[in-house]
Amino acid sequence: MVESLENMDYKSHSTMTTGEDANDEIISELFSFDKKIDDTDFKNELDIITEIGLEIVPPINIDSIMLAIKHLEALPEVKKVELISRVDKPLVIVSLARPVDIKHELESLPCIQNIEASNDLEQDRPTFAVKTQSLDKVGF
Repeated sequence: MVESLENMDYKSHSTMTTGEDANDEIISELFSFDKKIDDTDFKNELDIITEIGLEIVPPINIDSIMLAIKHLEALPEVKKVELISRVDKPLVIVSLARPVDIKHELESLPCIQNIEASNDLEQDRPTFAVKTQSLDKVGF
């Protein structure tokens, strides 16, 4: 049985080739740098992002965080918003139904002082560092 599997021919595109030839063809396609990269490649990659992390940096203002979460939950592009309690920096995980500019959405809120891309390489998803300000300072 093992011998018959090793000697089996595999179809690659429209021609019959041996398994080794098919592997060589796949490898050459993967490492072919003849393709031009354009903006659509990056846009398509952004389309597949399903979660975004928002790391809340001190000072922690729970009222401001809850207001931002409420705003995000109201967006039609957002499926779910979770608040993960951590001692040093709470994490808000935003699950997306479709692409949305979370940074722009949060910058429009008066309770958000600053938002920038996080440089924490240990994150499992694209993450922003978010600094909130007290609701007293913004008139709530």
